Amino acid sequence: MFRNSQRIFETEGDHSVFHKPEIVVKGNKEVKDHLDKRTKFWLKFKSPKGYHREILVAADENTTDGFDLGYDAPMIEYNIEDMFWLIGATELVIQGVPDFDKARVIPMGLVIDGTEDFTIEIAKSVNVPEGMEIFLKDKATDSIHDLRKTDYVSTSEPGYINERFEIVFFKEDPKIEPKPEVPGEEVDYGIDLSFRHAHVGRELQILNPKQVPINELLLFDMNGKLITTYKNIAHEKEVRLLSEELQCRCLYS
Repeated sequence: MFRNSQRIFETEGDHSVFHKPEIVVKGNKEVKDHLDKRTKFWLKFKSPKGYHREILVAADENTTDGFDLGYDAPMIEYNIEDMFWLIGATELVIQGVPDFDKARVIPMGLVIDGTEDFTIEIAKSVNVPEGMEIFLKDKATDSIHDLRKTDYVSTSEPGYINERFEIVFFKEDPKIEPKPEVPGEEVDYGIDLSFRHAHVGRELQILNPKQVPINELLLFDMNGKLITTYKNIAHEKEVRLLSEELQCRCLYS
């Protein structure tokens, strides 16, 4: 038992010691984020039926490409429609990876129950450099979407979708090398897009098996003079256009 009479009042001086209070991190999320220098971001999923899910990925040099105890968090509760990271068959809500380099690929999966639109977006990011790119790769549409610019909106048949989507950090633009064009001969531009010219009927046939979007097509004569410009080209595997000459080039989106 301590009594008040045992206390000694002494003004600040040589015999008094004062310590700077320690920074309390527990329970203060903003302070934690400030002290944590790792690059990380959260993806948000808005399902066709209105379910929401956020999943986190962080770059930590102490992690591996496999499951890391203390860094990776498996899914324990599921919605009717949901989103998760994938390490093999393991579904995660939090994942740590060694880096976000250009070669890094992070698989992800969805559970869909409706046929309406769903959305995938970046909900939040911490310590992400301004020039860092974050892309969503959709294998079904053969597209790579920049999530730092706009949200990704798409549809899917109901079910588990575990092989369609990946997060990547590099997008290589296709290089189109023009080739000499010979009347009546197929012209291949390196992305499975080709042209044929029908002298009968003066038609230009565009063969587009992957349905690559074509914003604009310019038609020139053999002297390099612009003849006509085609816009609003149908997004189909085969398109026929009236033409006067064969020589042309395409501008892709």
